[in-house]
Amino acid sequence: MIRKLALAAVAVFVGKKLLNSRQTGGGTGLSGGHQASGEHVPTDLLGDTRPSPDHRAPEAFRPDPHAISTPEEREAMRPVTIPLRH
Repeated sequence: MIRKLALAAVAVFVGKKLLNSRQTGGGTGLSGGHQASGEHVPTDLLGDTRPSPDHRAPEAFRPDPHAISTPEEREAMRPVTIPLRH
């Protein structure tokens, strides 16, 4: 019984360390020093100056305003409607 509790405690401790190192970008996780998430690094925001309000993304990275949305995209944008409990 004590061995199971000790093993569970060690597993929780190691799990928290791995998750913490991945969130902070540390090199001690399983990712080998790379960031674990697939998120984009905002290099334009890493400098001392901020982009001005009239600065826009390059044309290739802008969404197409005339594109037709699929039914799945429209469903994803639909507000959640749940009956409220009183």
